[in-house]
Amino acid sequence: MAKHLTYDDRLTIQELLKSGSSLSVISRELNRHKSTISREISLRSTFNKNGCYGRCYNACIHRFDCDIRNICKNSKCNKHVSYCRFCENCNSNCQYFKEDLCNKLTISPYVCNGCNDRNKYTLTKKLYSAKVAQKDYEKILVDSRSGIEYSHEEIKVTCDIITPLVSQGQSIHHIYANNKDIIMISEKTLYKYIDNGILSVNNIDLPRKVRYHARKKKQMGYKVDKSCLKGRRYDDYLDFLNDNKDISIVEMDTVEGRKGGKVLLTIHFIDTSFMLMFLRDSNDARSVTEWFKCIYEAVGAEDYKALFPVILTDNGSEFSDPGKIEKYKVKRS
Repeated sequence: MAKHLTYDDRLTIQELLKSGSSLSVISRELNRHKSTISREISLRSTFNKNGCYGRCYNACIHRFDCDIRNICKNSKCNKHVSYCRFCENCNSNCQYFKEDLCNKLTISPYVCNGCNDRNKYTLTKKLYSAKVAQKDYEKILVDSRSGIEYSHEEIKVTCDIITPLVSQGQSIHHIYANNKDIIMISEKTLYKYIDNGILSVNNIDLPRKVRYHARKKKQMGYKVDKSCLKGRRYDDYLDFLNDNKDISIVEMDTVEGRKGGKVLLTIHFIDTSFMLMFLRDSNDARSVTEWFKCIYEAVGAEDYKALFPVILTDNGSEFSDPGKIEKYKVKRS
């Protein structure tokens, strides 16, 4: 069972609340504990103070018989409404304001989603929205992973240790090596905190770090066959089509979702608008050739050559070993 509620779970909660279902019914539907559903609704519901159709918001307990006029001392307001109870600013300006809460908010499920009369009253409404709840959940998830893991006191102790030693000309590596039993932060974290300005030591205080420049990252080349593009560039492809105008073309590509996760290999037969998809555990050249090996063994040599007369791909590293794909076109003894 998933530990956290998903967006689909929250949509289900919203729909069941709208239909008037109880917390017990919702918990059984989602296979979650009743307290989990109750906390979700209680913590992530929002208050709506928009009033109702044709009437402005007014949640004062005296709203029916109040005869006070022009509390805000605004001449325009005095012209538009006869009594302050008909003004949208009445509740925030009146010293006699006392909020009147709907009785349905005091009983389970404590929201107005399933109330058919909520558009008839000008009181404060409490509503659960799956979209708003999901955004609040994602914000809390991000905030929990941001910032630093240590308290102000621990950071102050670390600063008191390394600041005088840095001023004496010692490097962070030397300071950490001699004081690792009292500095409860790794050397890498020390450098990160200095970069982010969390410690009292700055990069300008580290002569060697100021002198060194960040290394340029080399662009990753092909992982398997560095000469795989020889005779297989796009210009070669166009020349091949000029000489073989009636040949069928097969396009191949990769569909990648989460970085480092499983990917799809798509094989699109242009003439028939037919596409094959194969799930791969990783985006590498071996997984591509393994699937072509399976196709070869399933259809045989002759059909394999007829299916794949020419294959068009991009320059992705997963297609950097075309030799193993092409070898199946030759009938093996």
